Amino acid sequence: GLIPEALDEACRLSDIRAVFVQPSVINPTATLMDASRREQIAAVARKHDIAIIENDVLGPLVEGRPPAVAAFAPERTLYVTSFTKITVPGLRIGYLAVPDRYVAAVANRHLVSNWMATPMVA
Repeated sequence: GLIPEALDEACRLSDIRAVFVQPSVINPTATLMDASRREQIAAVARKHDIAIIENDVLGPLVEGRPPAVAAFAPERTLYVTSFTKITVPGLRIGYLAVPDRYVAAVANRHLVSNWMATPMVA
């Protein structure tokens, strides 16, 4: 998985603006990032003022999993999850929780890409 020290070094050497993480049950290994590493990644992101995009679509399937990375850095994490994997596979509905500073950009992207659930399914 992502090593916080490697992220810190990459941020020092490059103009990184965001990092994508999938800390819970990443396929195909089904690994689970521990809480300490999640917290360290949040600290590095805060230090370098980068956004975190957290894909947690499989996380709710893990009983007793560590807190989401978003819990350690809510001011910079775009948290993505879905009801598809945890409830009904045909139900193509999910959600994205974003900090206030990203709301306008996310709303604009949503309109541009016109993502929506099939009306009959929703």
